[in-house]
Amino acid sequence: MITEKERQRYRSEFSDHELFDCLSEDEQRACFGQITFKRFLKGNTIFDMNDKRDFIYVVLDGLVKIERGDRAGIFQNYMYVTSKQIFPIGGMLQSEYYTVSSRAATLATVAKIPVELIENLIKTHYEVSAYLFGQIDNILNCSEVLRLRTVCSNTTTRITQVLQYLSENLADKHGENSLRIPYVITHEDIATISGTRRETVGRVIQKLVLDGYIIRDSGMLIFESKFNKMNKIVLN
Repeated sequence: MITEKERQRYRSEFSDHELFDCLSEDEQRACFGQITFKRFLKGNTIFDMNDKRDFIYVVLDGLVKIERGDRAGIFQNYMYVTSKQIFPIGGMLQSEYYTVSSRAATLATVAKIPVELIENLIKTHYEVSAYLFGQIDNILNCSEVLRLRTVCSNTTTRITQVLQYLSENLADKHGENSLRIPYVITHEDIATISGTRRETVGRVIQKLVLDGYIIRDSGMLIFESKFNKMNKIVLN
């Protein structure tokens, strides 16, 4: 249950979001009157692939997992969406149905923005279009980086590169030189992203812990500076 006080706070924070900060106060007020907020428990589905694409979402707090699978319905790709990020970007102005599925990876609160509202903003405000194009470019770049990092046949390298990718995209600064992902990322998720087995992920992470590259903290991962230096790959 989202309280009225929380709704007011979310609306206030939303006024500075890049989707809306180019709008006048009257335009913002009209937009916010169409936006609703919803909280999802960990594991709850936000929408499924092939559901009617009625809403675009913005994460307000928590972590959301985007899943894309093959025609057999076996999910093979994960992406994560964190605070203030918009999803799903794919199919904007084209697809009538969602081409991915999403669910809450933690307790998560999202804003539900009607597709018609987003489409009208795209048509009438260049700044909104530029922001969304930037988000699309960022997603494509991140997907390409992850693909290049995981094409090798060595499973240990694939797993450590996925961990590096996650630390770069999800981690916050922790102490002097460490990075910490403030969410629990399961071995199963890392195995899916890296194309390996869950048991193999467990063994690799355990070895990294024993060697002092990673620290476990209540199921969360802390990456020491030497891990980041060891696995840093510059992709031109």
